[in-house]
Amino acid sequence: MHWVIYIFGSGLAFFLGLLCALMALAVAGGRWRGWPRVSTILALLGISLVVVSGTPLPIWYYVLAIAILTAWLIAIRLPAKVTPRRAQGLRLLAATVLLGGAAFELQYQLSPTVLPVTGRQLYLFGDSLSAGFDEHEPNHWPELLARSHQLELSNYARPGANVSVALRQANEASLGDGLVLLEIGGNDVLGSTGSAEFARDLEKLLGRVCHPGRHVVMFELPLPPLYNEFGRVQRRLAAQYDVLLIPKRVLVDVIARDGATLDSIHLTERGHQRMAEVVWRVIEPAYE
Repeated sequence: MHWVIYIFGSGLAFFLGLLCALMALAVAGGRWRGWPRVSTILALLGISLVVVSGTPLPIWYYVLAIAILTAWLIAIRLPAKVTPRRAQGLRLLAATVLLGGAAFELQYQLSPTVLPVTGRQLYLFGDSLSAGFDEHEPNHWPELLARSHQLELSNYARPGANVSVALRQANEASLGDGLVLLEIGGNDVLGSTGSAEFARDLEKLLGRVCHPGRHVVMFELPLPPLYNEFGRVQRRLAAQYDVLLIPKRVLVDVIARDGATLDSIHLTERGHQRMAEVVWRVIEPAYE
């Protein structure tokens, strides 16, 4: 397991950051005179992990959390100017804000419940993670999945595809009832697409594939540090179009495993097999 990739790609860094910050709040009241310094280090480490985690919480949450933690750190450093009661109030307020963020983000770590669809049809729009280097290779995970579970697969995944490419394919495709799986957007994040363009294209794509008789499921994007806006766009549009999000930890759990990728992105034979198993666990209820 490549733990650095997993910790930051899965969203675990956010929760570790919150834990460090909460530990800072907990130990600050200790009698050892070194506790304020330890508490400050833990708080700064926690803030750093939260900021670089790429977690797409609202901007106001980050501003609020950092402001309250900073005010509390100043308060414990200036006991002669800040009353213990006020410092304690800041401490409780900081803990409430941190726990609230953890509770809100936890919902995006839970696997969705996919409702049954009519028939065995699966439509897939994706990039090279699904298509591989050779889109006609028969042993990529979508084909393995379809053969193992008797699915009628329409695979529109293409190497190098971004959301605009998937939109063009969706406009040209003949879509009926069934399940639509979207594994798309990574090339937008890693490429030159801006968040506004990403939002425009993704909204058009969801408007095209979302239709009565179809259920749409989308992989949430693992995000590099400071690319939070892409995640906010994805979550907002998923809620708007009633699209289920597969937690990013599911995808990262595949690509972070030893021997699963050729270059940290493109899957090996073992990676494709693992991906097929993981995806089936998510979408199996649709075909019961």
